[in-house]
Amino acid sequence: MQEQGQLWTGCADSGDLFVFSINSRRSSKKITLPGSSGVTCMIQVKNQIWVGCRADSSGDHGDGQRWSQVLVLDSQTHRVDKELQAHTDSTQTLCSAEGRYVLSGSARETERSQSGKSSDAVNVCRTTGLSALGLRAVILK
Repeated sequence: MQEQGQLWTGCADSGDLFVFSINSRRSSKKITLPGSSGVTCMIQVKNQIWVGCRADSSGDHGDGQRWSQVLVLDSQTHRVDKELQAHTDSTQTLCSAEGRYVLSGSARETERSQSGKSSDAVNVCRTTGLSALGLRAVILK
């Protein structure tokens, strides 16, 4: 968030985010993310920070699988606005499409498209060869 003079960092081995002031180079805020055992990726979309996380042991939603989360934070208040169920493994990459949709990819080759206005998945599709470096997705309207 260069326009706000902030640098956001996440810990891979804990659910903590740190917001640094670019001018003072000191951590001005520590944010502990609910239900996360590690931050895997982040992206800025308008005035929000979308954070991909690994699920902790509380990530089981009754179906026997641990679901990772994508958390949406307000960049000014540093509060979690939304908690979105993402994948059955860790979310590896996030990509914004026109500021209207955020695409997430996992290590097990699943992709999701989330609308910034809703907590529901817009589209779920399966591809082969998905990696954090090569997200392929199609948005169907």
